[in-house]
Amino acid sequence: MAGVNGWEDAEHPTADRAEVRHAAVSPHRRSSTRRQSWWAREPVFTAVLGAVLVAVVVVSQSHWRRGLLGLGAALFVGAVLRLLLPTSRVGLLAVRGRVFDVTALAVLGISIIAVTLAVPAPGS
Repeated sequence: MAGVNGWEDAEHPTADRAEVRHAAVSPHRRSSTRRQSWWAREPVFTAVLGAVLVAVVVVSQSHWRRGLLGLGAALFVGAVLRLLLPTSRVGLLAVRGRVFDVTALAVLGISIIAVTLAVPAPGS
């Protein structure tokens, strides 16, 4: 059977690559990826996001100091995880380069903790 410009399909320079590409993206593989939810594919990001959400709930229950300390700690832990784990494992925590991500998360976390501790407790 003649392929492009009279070449036989097996002799075409990209014939092998096309077969490999189609084999790598099979419909079976795509459907299993779709079934897995985003939070299951991103365990590190899910853990940090979960800690942040718990901290926000604690703040909403009138325990602002504990909640904000938890929020700052969650952001700082996110910075440490971004620093220690490879980019392929941190998922959505990798926004820019490693240095920028770690610096931004650490500065935000430490700042929230510092401001929270600097506010005097009511009645003191």
